[in-house]
Amino acid sequence: MPGKLFTRNFTLLLQGAFVSRLGDVVYSIAIGYFVYHETGSASLMALFTSIALFLNMFLSPIAGAIGDRIDRRGTIVLVDALRGVLMLLIGALILLGRLGTGPLFGITVAVALLGVMFNPTAASVLMDIVPRSELVRARSVTSASQTVVDLVGKAFSGLLLVYVGVGELVVFNGISFLVNAVLVLFVRIPRSPKQGTGLSVPAILADLRDGLRALVATRGLNVLFFSAIGINFLGAGFYNLLLVFTTEKGFSLAQYGYFMTALSVGGLAGSLLVSAVRLPAKARPAVLVGSFTLSGAAVIAGLLLRPFLAVSGLFLVGDLLSAVGNTILTTALMLLIPHDKRATVMGFLTTSMVGGMALSTVAYGFLADRFPVSIIGAIGTGLALVPLYLMLVNRDVKAVMVESASDGEGGDAAAGAAPEDPTPVPEAPGP
Repeated sequence: MPGKLFTRNFTLLLQGAFVSRLGDVVYSIAIGYFVYHETGSASLMALFTSIALFLNMFLSPIAGAIGDRIDRRGTIVLVDALRGVLMLLIGALILLGRLGTGPLFGITVAVALLGVMFNPTAASVLMDIVPRSELVRARSVTSASQTVVDLVGKAFSGLLLVYVGVGELVVFNGISFLVNAVLVLFVRIPRSPKQGTGLSVPAILADLRDGLRALVATRGLNVLFFSAIGINFLGAGFYNLLLVFTTEKGFSLAQYGYFMTALSVGGLAGSLLVSAVRLPAKARPAVLVGSFTLSGAAVIAGLLLRPFLAVSGLFLVGDLLSAVGNTILTTALMLLIPHDKRATVMGFLTTSMVGGMALSTVAYGFLADRFPVSIIGAIGTGLALVPLYLMLVNRDVKAVMVESASDGEGGDAAAGAAPEDPTPVPEAPGP
């Protein structure tokens, strides 16, 4: 890989994110097991594991508006340090046998609130420490590392619970947060345009208003935003019902595990492919259309077929192609966000996408009580291609995909310094 991507800043962030993500995966599995083992309530287990989802849905825009005005490195370090301390507290209480569901709920809410503050702030940093011409590969590398963590964490979680224990795993998660906090201390993060301008309720409300206006008024970004809502609502929900889907097909629980592994392998392969191959600028729109079209076709075929190997193979191919398309598309979205509103706009995007997925899951769950998941999943996947194509033919979206590959080829945007003009289209008008 060219050195201008794997700079010290990017490498440190990648290492920290890898360790922190591994701790998160292990913790989510361990704490769900702990709650279910202690209470015997599946609904209570679901409540604990979904706290972060709901808080992200409602609070991400506010957290993003705050993140635009404060020191981002200091925020990341402080948030991870606090999360590490809280995780160590939970782990110690579990090991001592003194943790009830009441205190656990309170600490879990606190950890989730810190995560809401962390996510848009950390996401905005990537665009300032990587040259624009390397953003696609940077996104693919980070996505691949997260997929590896998910694959390894989920594959060995059962063995870890048996041979290590819940308390020890939670302690490991706390240590992972502290390690990430230390690594970020050595990352050079440029100042954001609004950093140091002061925090107040009127200022945050004004930033939320301006961020929403930028989201709606910026050409290309508005198309991506509304299309993503439709795509997530129509096509995302059945992925949370894959256990039901495999049961309908007559697969065993072991085959379900192999099937989920195939999906992770596909996503990992797609991310690695994009990171290893530098796509020509003008080819990106065509690659995007082709990858999503073939991905949809593979998933629909996999939903309708019955043999285990055929279903697993088609879903693997579908996830591989989807990872290729999503990496290119996400990079275009990142470049469209106005520089001084990055974290705020990302907060709104998180709210919309999480909300779309949540509504989709509820809708698919309701329909699955009446129709086979394979049928409603195939119909939903086909319908999701409609807003996808409407988005991909948009002139501004196509232009920024080309620009993300061609801009900065001469090395004008040095890693560790913010690009001079990170928004290829005009910003939304001021208030």
